[in-house]
Amino acid sequence: MTTTGTIVNDDRPTWHRKKKQLNRRAILDAALAAFTDTSYSAVTVDDLVGRAKVSRATFYKHFASKVAITRALSDERVSPMVAEAYDRLADLREPTPTQLAEWVDAFLGIIEQNQVIVATLAEVWAVEPEYYAATDLKHEEHIRALGRGIPAFRLAAAASTKNEAVRIRAHLLLRSLENFCTAIVIRGWPIDRHT
Repeated sequence: MTTTGTIVNDDRPTWHRKKKQLNRRAILDAALAAFTDTSYSAVTVDDLVGRAKVSRATFYKHFASKVAITRALSDERVSPMVAEAYDRLADLREPTPTQLAEWVDAFLGIIEQNQVIVATLAEVWAVEPEYYAATDLKHEEHIRALGRGIPAFRLAAAASTKNEAVRIRAHLLLRSLENFCTAIVIRGWPIDRHT
């Protein structure tokens, strides 16, 4: 667009860009609905394109696989909340048992709020080896964040290959915490969260 010889930057989305965003959103919404209705393994790409009312070509323009969709759903909804939760935990420095209980309760709330996505991610982790690396990268980020306030995680974040055991323990701790909290919510284990 020009006005008296100067170029004006028009940042409004074009129709094509808007349509592309709407298609991506439709696919993500279709995936969330499908994973709500059935398991990750039972959902096919054909199911998703049918629900989203897009072509397979459109699907693959946005996502390389079903794993990519679950990662996008997680990145959009779960990951920011979990990262913020770990930041809050790191900020506690030397938390009291009450503060830890409150933190765990808040973490369980994140899982409850995103139960379908978290359950789907647990299944993806069990059946899709390509998802392991993504999980490890997220845990590395969380270990660094926790390292700001918790000495053991600071050590794990700085661990060299000579002390790989420290990093492995940190990963195991995060995996155990997340799996346990997920099991409490997904399986509906009756616990008193306020004691």
